[in-house]
Parts: sequence; structure tokens; C-alpha cells
Amino acid sequence: MRGKYDKTVAPGQVRTRSQKQTIVIPSGGIPSIEICEQQMVKIDGGDEVVLRETPAFSVTITAEELAEPFPELDMDDVPTGRNLTGYEAMIAYRSFIRKCQKRRDEAQSTPAPGTEV
Repeated sequence: MRGKYDKTVAPGQVRTRSQKQTIVIPSGGIPSIEICEQQMVKIDGGDEVVLRETPAFSVTITAEELAEPFPELDMDDVPTGRNLTGYEAMIAYRSFIRKCQKRRDEAQSTPAPGTEV
């Protein structure tokens, strides 16, 4: 039996997908993650289209939330056999963001070809 988040196979099947996640880190406040979802429906021809946007929900990032283990999933939602904690996931996410920031900084500090003075 297909689950709520499983990929659609046949026309008319519906699934819920996470469309956007926004991490909010207020200065001096408690961080949270706002999660926006969409319901998708499979149409004739094999494509999926948005059926409806669903109300966003928010998860407060507390010490208890970060300590709770959960199964790691691959990009197809298949468990890898490894468990993570929210802390490990947030550290990996923060590290990824910092890498992107540094790459952007390096690109901004390197003159474009032909513009050297």
C-alpha cells in the first residue's frame, strides 16, 4: 500500500511533498523550521501537477528535538540503515550553507576575465 509521501504511479494518485523549508534563526531567540507542503496528483501522460497547497506548519528546534534519532532516507525516501539526530542534520545543513557562502564570497572577490586592472 502506498503511503502519504510515496511517489505516484497511476493517474489519479495523490501524494504530499515538502515544497519548501525555511529555517528561522532569530537573534537571541529559539530557532524553528517552517515546512510548506503541496499535494500532487498524477495525471494522464505521467506528469504530476499541484493539486493544492496545504497549510504550513512549524517545528521549534529545541534540545529535545535535536537529540531525537530518526532514520536517514536517501533521495528516493528509502532508509539507508543509518540513524541521525536533528543535531547532526543541522550541523550538516549549516556546513553546507557555509560552503555555499564561501564559494559566493570567492566568486565575488575574483575579477571576471578581462576586467583585471
